Amino acid sequence: MMNVDLQQLIQTLTARARRDLERSAERCVLRGGGEVLVEDLLLTLLEHHDGLVARALADADIDAGELQATLQPKVKASASRNPVFAQALVQWLQQALMVAHLELRQTEVDHGALFLALLRHPLHHAGSAYQGLLNRLDAQRVRDFVLSQASQSNPGPMDESLLERFTHDMTRQAREGRIDPVLCRDAEIGQLIDILMRRRKNNPILVGEAGVGKTAVVEGLALRVASAQVPQALQDVRVLTLDMGLLQAGASIKGEFERRLKGVIDEVNASPRPVILFIDEAHTLVGAGAQAGASDA
Repeated sequence: MMNVDLQQLIQTLTARARRDLERSAERCVLRGGGEVLVEDLLLTLLEHHDGLVARALADADIDAGELQATLQPKVKASASRNPVFAQALVQWLQQALMVAHLELRQTEVDHGALFLALLRHPLHHAGSAYQGLLNRLDAQRVRDFVLSQASQSNPGPMDESLLERFTHDMTRQAREGRIDPVLCRDAEIGQLIDILMRRRKNNPILVGEAGVGKTAVVEGLALRVASAQVPQALQDVRVLTLDMGLLQAGASIKGEFERRLKGVIDEVNASPRPVILFIDEAHTLVGAGAQAGASDA
């Protein structure tokens, strides 16, 4: 099981799912419990009569009211007004994050990811009164249902290009006049072009102290490409810069950061138009000096 900070985990929930988690804690306090249980959150999800969970149950001919009747937690009363999340609930949230990222290709955890994760990991409800009802659900059919509902409510994002999502087009910015002229860097820009024109060993690396103008050299290249002041072989290229912040955002689970980076590289290689990909602070990709568990390609 992956190790994700609880606060960070909660931030991956959609606004609606976060409100439901808060409502589950309130439900726990009202019943006098000391732990917010899986049952508390599932009951809260079922309160949305037109929500995805209720519709998935209806699709499987399961009465939501019958499921609700079996979900009343039986626990010892607690005087605490600040209940904690039960370990099983935290594990459910972690597994929902994995389902959202790796199976549903979503950046946030919504009701569909939560419900599908619950079905994928039946240990959360093993021996419970509602186990028999959930066992009647086909997880694969629910997954297809979740994906169909997502495509109807939010068409398009599933097919969004990773290059469009995680990079910025510097040549387009140059053509639109959004990059200032670069002065006193002609020699460095010329050297950059010379390396790019090689048949082999044509991946230049710009090194230097912070603030000396490494990014400015790349901006100068983009300006020259936009104004056709480069050799013929480079006149149709796109100079893209990888946004490391966007690439890392929401990639807290193991393998997600690497999947995104590989997807970007695959799209660069498959692009019908040549792409020069500029990676600022490239040393962070190999985890140089990073703590254990950090994003590392």
